This record gives sequence, structure tokens and C-alpha cells, in this order.
Amino acid sequence: MAFRNFDLPETSDYPRVEFVSQARMAALRFRDLETDRQSLEGSQEQRSNVIAVYDSANRTIYLQQEWRGSHAEVSVLVHEMVHHLQTVAGLKYECPQAREKSAYAAQEKWLSTYGST
Repeated sequence: MAFRNFDLPETSDYPRVEFVSQARMAALRFRDLETDRQSLEGSQEQRSNVIAVYDSANRTIYLQQEWRGSHAEVSVLVHEMVHHLQTVAGLKYECPQAREKSAYAAQEKWLSTYGST
């Protein structure tokens, strides 16, 4: 799938990919909440549902240790790859939801093109 369909540049600057535990992934995803005790306590269910994280600071995609490359799992990798391309391109967004829009569109395109099984 070409990311140019989503107005993202091609690059040879690939992200690192690491396979980590659920606890490590949740810690990465919610690290900004660590100082807000109330948010931290209210997010236990959210923490257990984290399936991938892109860390723009070190340009790394984190996937679950159990990742095996199913169609659904690859769609998540596609989603995180969009975030990497956004970072490499230096794209700025007015809010986090705007940044997510093209990532979810690419993920949905992957699923509709290659199936969700």
C-alpha cells in the first residue's frame, strides 16, 4: 500500500520496531499521565487495551510481544507507520485527533484491501 494515497511522503528513514510487554507498552502510552494520579487510576482498562505505541522521540514502534503478523495486527503496524511518516515529515496538527485521522484511514484501507481475518 502506498502511503502517498494519504498525502504522506515516502522515506528511507524507517522506524525501529520493538516487541515489548503489555505493561511496558502501557507505561509508554500513558507516561504523560504519570503525574496526574486521578487520570492514572481511572485508566486501568485503557492500559490493558494498548496494542501498539509509536514513540516519536526515538522513532520506535512498539508492538505486543505476542504479535504474529495477522491481518488485524498488520493493520495496527500500518497505523503506527503513518505516525512515523508524520514525524519524519515534520507535520503538525491542531489536535491529537487530527493526527489520528490519516492513521485510522490507512488502517481501514489496509483492512478493506487485505481482509480482516
